[in-house]
Amino acid sequence: MKKIIPLILIFSIGCFCNSCRYSPGTFEYLLTSIRNLFVETHSIEKDGLVGVDTFALPGDKEQIAASVLANIDTLWAQMRDTLMRHPELNFGKLYWSEDFLDDPGAGYTQFIAREDSYSQDIDSMWKRFKFLPDPPNKFYNTYTDLIIYNKDKLLCWAFVVIEQYKAGGNNVKYTPYYWSYSVIGKRKNINEPFKVFIRPAHPAWATEKDWVEALENDVLFSAGWTTEIRDVFEAETDKLPVLSDPKFFEKHPLFQKFDDSTYNFEWWNANFNGRRNNGKPEYYRYNYPY
Repeated sequence: MKKIIPLILIFSIGCFCNSCRYSPGTFEYLLTSIRNLFVETHSIEKDGLVGVDTFALPGDKEQIAASVLANIDTLWAQMRDTLMRHPELNFGKLYWSEDFLDDPGAGYTQFIAREDSYSQDIDSMWKRFKFLPDPPNKFYNTYTDLIIYNKDKLLCWAFVVIEQYKAGGNNVKYTPYYWSYSVIGKRKNINEPFKVFIRPAHPAWATEKDWVEALENDVLFSAGWTTEIRDVFEAETDKLPVLSDPKFFEKHPLFQKFDDSTYNFEWWNANFNGRRNNGKPEYYRYNYPY
């Protein structure tokens, strides 16, 4: 009976989430939750991370977290400037257009707005969100919980937490929320900052920080959490390495070269559903500044 109740809740929420903006990652998270009800799960505590480099160099955690927040602030500034130049435009409609801010999957974009109402009317959902009156750094903190490095520490997979501590301008009692994201970092040498690429498909959010550990364990020990629908390669999930594999960076197609200077994780396929351009892929490079 204990498993029946969460199962019903998961399916109920999934039916709604499958039609909303963040459906790819949210729905896969729900499916993974269903799986976890019936199979034994792995964790850092039980399985350890033998042979995996998690020793953070001084400043790396702080820099990666700061870059995530700087990317959010940049998107906010771009939206602010657009609205100032074109006051006739409606923020809600721009916000719901994934093409506007070059942020596929809305990994960052959702943090430039606040929910102003709770209407469940799908046709008017864009009306529920209002542009933040101040830069997002006034409402959010970020920190890096865990870093996994490749052999030369020039590539990494990190788990960044975004903590909302202020309610976007509402003068009401507010409960902090925590979002945990996977991000990939790339740099030319260990003295340079990482440029970060958010993985929007699998965020975990809750009012409790233990969800951060839940996301980390899912990604570390389940290959399906290392790929998403917009990736520029096709791979069978059961043949992908997991993040806890010491040779993860050598094996995973995300870290294969797309061209002479970029990796697959630096690109995304805009035609992931095959409905345009006669089903041909449409590849675009992520344009995150930090």
